[in-house]
Amino acid sequence: MAELVDAPDSKSGGVKPVRVRVSLPA
Repeated sequence: MAELVDAPDSKSGGVKPVRVRVSLPA
């Protein structure tokens, strides 16, 4: 889900930045 790096996580919440996701080693 590293495709939404600069976009807000509107698919899961809408308030959480996707940067925290990409920060984790998936």
